[in-house]
Amino acid sequence: VPAAPRPGTDTADRARAALAAGRYREVLSLVRAEPGTERNPAAWLARGLAHLRLNEPFDAVRCLDVAVALAPGREALLFHRGVALHATKRYAEAAADFAAVLERAPDDQDARFNRALALLEAGDARGALAELDRVERSGARFTRVYFVRAQARRATDDTAGANADAKRGLELEPTDAVSWVARGRARLSQVPPDAPGAHADFEAASAADPLLVSAWENLAEVRAGYLNRPVEALAALDRVLELAPNALGQRAGRAVVRARLGRTDAARADAELCLRSDCDALTLYQLGCVYALTGRAPADRARALELLRAALRKDANWAKHMPTDPDLKNLANDADFLKLMSAVHVLTGDR
Repeated sequence: VPAAPRPGTDTADRARAALAAGRYREVLSLVRAEPGTERNPAAWLARGLAHLRLNEPFDAVRCLDVAVALAPGREALLFHRGVALHATKRYAEAAADFAAVLERAPDDQDARFNRALALLEAGDARGALAELDRVERSGARFTRVYFVRAQARRATDDTAGANADAKRGLELEPTDAVSWVARGRARLSQVPPDAPGAHADFEAASAADPLLVSAWENLAEVRAGYLNRPVEALAALDRVLELAPNALGQRAGRAVVRARLGRTDAARADAELCLRSDCDALTLYQLGCVYALTGRAPADRARALELLRAALRKDANWAKHMPTDPDLKNLANDADFLKLMSAVHVLTGDR
């Protein structure tokens, strides 16, 4: 599918090259500057793909809605809009777009697999299973189908089938970057987690597709959370934010890693940038940890407590992590922190 307004023009070639190289803001600038793009579905597709890669799925949906309106029924537009709708948690609509692709191209196993993902998220595990069975029978070579089908089987109380699929997925060598990530995640879910094996899989994913954000996100997680390699975790998070500067959770995660490494000014800069957006409970909790880690001064400790209170107002369950979280050890003897813990225990009934 052309990634630029008028295939063959200099602008089209430059936009296509920028998209392939991960320079997504450049894609947006080039397409917007090209005359006549407002009626060109390929231009709106290019914009939608750039927004998707920048972790801006709502903007991607808006652009792809226009593209589909300009060229109804075009499979590539419907497929990518389905991906964007899934990213905004509009799972039923995503499944409908993938179904529309399959009406026109019944052998499109990417569309079938993505429809299964959307159905599973929408709560239709049996529908997802039916689609995943068809993908497997087609001979499609993305091995992540087994891990997703294991989830669907668990959702239908088929524990034996789920275990068999998970085992099969671990045995097969992945053939695409996303399947490498899926196998790495499966290794981390084992008891005990196979962190070195997961790390190797995530590295393979990043080598297969250096622009795949989830590969770098998972490398950061396993390095920071399992292997105690924070400097390398920081490098992975830097790469995530190069590719997706608006990835709020990953910026908060980088702030925590920077704070653990004693890079307090950089940690605070990341934290304050996050706080310009509407943060969920997890992000607020992470930012509270940042200021607890930098909290040698009273102002930082006060900021940490303010953010932790905000996190608990959104989700009191985060209180369960606080007493044993090493990132909060600087607050362990703080009178206000202890009062906060006591108040939460009363509210949650956990005495």
